[in-house]
Amino acid sequence: MTITKKYFIVDIIPLINLPQQAPDYFSYFSNLKIKQGAIVEINFKKQRIYGFVNKVLQPSQKRLILKKATFKLKPVLKIINNQPVIGVDELNLAKWLKNYACVSLATALNFFVPYKKILFLKNQNNTRHFKKNKKYTTYYHQHLDNQILQNKKTLIITPQTSYINYLAQKIPPAIVITDKKINQSTIEKIMGNNKNIFISVKNGIFLPWKFLDQIIIYHEGSIFYKETFRSPFIDYRKIFTKFSQYHKIDCHIVDDLPSFDFIKNHKINNYQKINFSIINSIDHFEKEIVNFKKTIIFVPQKAFAQKIICHNCLSSLVCPQCNHYLIFDNKQPYCYICLTTMKMPEQCFNCHQQNSFVLNQYGVKGIAQLLNNLNKEIIILEKNKRRYIKDFQQKEQIYLIGSLYLLNPFLKASDYEAFFFINFHQFYTTNDFFLKEKFLRILYFFYKKNTKIFLVTNIRDENIEKAIQTGEIINILLKEREMSMLPPFKRLILLKEGSTDIKKIQQKLLTIKNNLKQETKSVELFGPMFAKPFKQKRRFFLELIMKTNTNLNLNLHKILHKYDIEYIDIDALSF
Repeated sequence: MTITKKYFIVDIIPLINLPQQAPDYFSYFSNLKIKQGAIVEINFKKQRIYGFVNKVLQPSQKRLILKKATFKLKPVLKIINNQPVIGVDELNLAKWLKNYACVSLATALNFFVPYKKILFLKNQNNTRHFKKNKKYTTYYHQHLDNQILQNKKTLIITPQTSYINYLAQKIPPAIVITDKKINQSTIEKIMGNNKNIFISVKNGIFLPWKFLDQIIIYHEGSIFYKETFRSPFIDYRKIFTKFSQYHKIDCHIVDDLPSFDFIKNHKINNYQKINFSIINSIDHFEKEIVNFKKTIIFVPQKAFAQKIICHNCLSSLVCPQCNHYLIFDNKQPYCYICLTTMKMPEQCFNCHQQNSFVLNQYGVKGIAQLLNNLNKEIIILEKNKRRYIKDFQQKEQIYLIGSLYLLNPFLKASDYEAFFFINFHQFYTTNDFFLKEKFLRILYFFYKKNTKIFLVTNIRDENIEKAIQTGEIINILLKEREMSMLPPFKRLILLKEGSTDIKKIQQKLLTIKNNLKQETKSVELFGPMFAKPFKQKRRFFLELIMKTNTNLNLNLHKILHKYDIEYIDIDALSF
């Protein structure tokens, strides 16, 4: 008697990042008893990888597809985990993320494996735990009140790792979630019915949460919630909102100055007033800073080199390629937008004055050299390590210089006497709306800690200065965005392409633009236009701008799935 093995067709989502055009799943066969939702090992493009079992089907259910197939099904190699912690909740949220962020389902689901060891952890109870007949509610708080935390299972999301350690000191019972802390015991608490408090950075939202009562977005207005370094370039606050809606749990926003999106939607109008003094020149800065033993000096990131102006007519030396102002780097004028270099001109192109160009804008290196000449001890904060902060705190006379790494919660008002914001004139001159918001948030951060604020700028606008001092500047910036139909009034999606052949990418983006105009009426399209930077090495970059409504359920994947686009910023804040 012959015994025939029973085979199943298994639809599997690979747990790796795949292009947005990739299918949602790939079919394999197996004679093993595999459960839907299991983690298995498969051979995928000549590599052994893990996959999530989306469906287990009888061969008869796929008979027509199998007949038409021009390839042979591969076998499932082995079962890794038949009871994984990735469940229905995570899969459904991944499907939403796929559509919103214009990524493949494989890439979206891979987000729910922030630590690979999760694949090996078992879940004995993978049922859904929604709050029935409950609407999710958003609350606003200026400060983290302990009453919010009482007798509730709570996830506190922080913008940076330093905030995890900071809050852990303030809330001793809290469970800190980091890569090293994820183990079976922690997962059991994450999935258990308890009243624990958890603290995590933004990707902690992808853990298999059950029985949560609430999430708290700490420093909700922080610029670090926007992903700027790896795809998809999403604003994580959109994921937090969808997570709260989906799980029907309360969301608490904690910040003195929440995001502009939250301000607009919830009509927040009680803003911090800021007092400051203006320093008109570097010479004045030198005279003022010697009055303080310990200071913090903030230098914007894109000002690490020195700006060049004519001392006669005050016009900037601009790039002949892209018309952006040039900076002085490596002993020559240099454009950080298109990377053009040139020799220093003998005369000003505007007033024709001979040998009139001088360095007007100082970067980190310039400020450090200046303070060295004053025989002052300095620390340049180049990496976000607490020991730099400790070194600064322990010294009696020292200056701390840096950029965004200075936004550290462990810096206290008692640590320093004054705060200097170098090159603040960029706030007045920039066309980048997000840069203005970033500058303002940096100013708020340090004003809360220290009232002696000095803005170093050679440009003055008394109306703007008064608006900052009264708090009215928030309404002004929101009005500017509304007039330009930028976030939070519109969702901004940026499509960028690069090539050594500028005509080729221009034609590609024009084709995409024309096709999209015919396919969708809900999206406004602008461009192609030069990107920033518009040239890197030998490649040119152009971008296409899409404006649409702010609906979280917009299916961007459906709109763009046909197009192979190098770079998509799905929640751009400016352009």
